[in-house]
Amino acid sequence: MTTVKVLNILNGIVKTPTADVLWGAAPIDWCEENLPETNILSIAEFHNSWTNIFYIISGLLLLRSHLRLHSDIRDPLFAFFIFNIIMTGVTSAWFHSTLLFLAQKSDEFFENAAMVSLLYYHVFPLGSSSKIIKYRGACCAVHTLLLGVGVLCIPDLFCEIHLITTVLITFKTGYTRSESLPPHTRSKALHLFKSSFASVGVAFFCWLLDFLLCDFFSPFYLHAFVWHLGTSISLYYGGEASLLISSHPSIGLILKGLQKSREFAAKNKTVDKNNITESAATLIVAPPGLIDQWKAEFEEKEKNSKSLKEKSY
Repeated sequence: MTTVKVLNILNGIVKTPTADVLWGAAPIDWCEENLPETNILSIAEFHNSWTNIFYIISGLLLLRSHLRLHSDIRDPLFAFFIFNIIMTGVTSAWFHSTLLFLAQKSDEFFENAAMVSLLYYHVFPLGSSSKIIKYRGACCAVHTLLLGVGVLCIPDLFCEIHLITTVLITFKTGYTRSESLPPHTRSKALHLFKSSFASVGVAFFCWLLDFLLCDFFSPFYLHAFVWHLGTSISLYYGGEASLLISSHPSIGLILKGLQKSREFAAKNKTVDKNNITESAATLIVAPPGLIDQWKAEFEEKEKNSKSLKEKSY
């Protein structure tokens, strides 16, 4: 009897959308009045549609910053993050202009996928000693595929629960990584993360006002001008903070010499060449013959330790 109840509950939660459902009307209709007859493109929610340009601008600005990095530290996961931000703008504009169910789910998918890619970018950063690092791309891809299934087949609350959970974990992980940076860089990264969190907080508050008190706030177009703009700014600040963490030269770079470090800084425009020698790490200079011995002892006694191997002759 218990099994039957569970199956009945799951049957009520998990739904396989038909073609008629996918190309039918979305269950959500936002506060802005639908006036497709007032514009030449027959856009249902005019302001909610065109303001998605903010996401595209945010993505292009992050793409510019990403391309300024040295090719050795450009991360495919961050490029995927940028792609998902831009696609969020495109699909959200599609949704608000047509109010189709498929357009709504496409919007929800890409906004979630953006946070999934940034989550794996922080949890498994390039250069990490974790054994799972080689599978980070595959893990992100599987998570994204399952996300697509969840968004389509569990339409009620899945998107919101998954998105909020992913955002909080990503912010926490990125903020923690920032705290290990040298003072000057740490201060800048933490400021960016705080600005990002503040922006999305204000935007979410206005999203709630627009959703719950539509009759009163409809003249202010809060969803268009605060939610879209605020979340775009939040994504931009969060992305810049993430790039700042990854672009900071490690102590391994300093081991190659000050001149090499300056050459790297000249190629990588996001690195402050006047600040490249700061590091929170401890540099130990030892004969090359001891490196392998120490590494073996670290692996034997502390399986989870992180060590850096650098030989210089």
